[in-house]
Amino acid sequence: MEEKTEEEFCEYYTTEIANFLKEKGYEISDMVGIRLDKPLPFVIGILEPRGYYNLFGLKIRRRASHIGTLWLDNYIKGAKPDSKWVLSVYGKDSLNKLSEILEDFPKPYYVKIKINLESLKPREEIRWYIF
Repeated sequence: MEEKTEEEFCEYYTTEIANFLKEKGYEISDMVGIRLDKPLPFVIGILEPRGYYNLFGLKIRRRASHIGTLWLDNYIKGAKPDSKWVLSVYGKDSLNKLSEILEDFPKPYYVKIKINLESLKPREEIRWYIF
């Protein structure tokens, strides 16, 4: 059996985590808060949806809150794929939510997860389009 590369290893976990987050009602993004359908191999951003509003009869999605980023591999942050991941949390209120999510992960990953509170308020989702 051939051994997985580091990128394949991380991609497997980010895909599994993304599916788990979507089941919990969250959405995924890249590290700066741009919404994605498929996660990046080494990092997964966590967006908390904030519903919709009506503008002249059009249903428009509000910008989600970017409440955290889970780094599986990042030298500067100190994340290593096989031993220590780093969760950057944006917003003091998000800390409890994300801690609960970590406890509910579907199966043990056998890695330590370091939690860093990066800001007291959540970030906003970044969009490249008006609506």
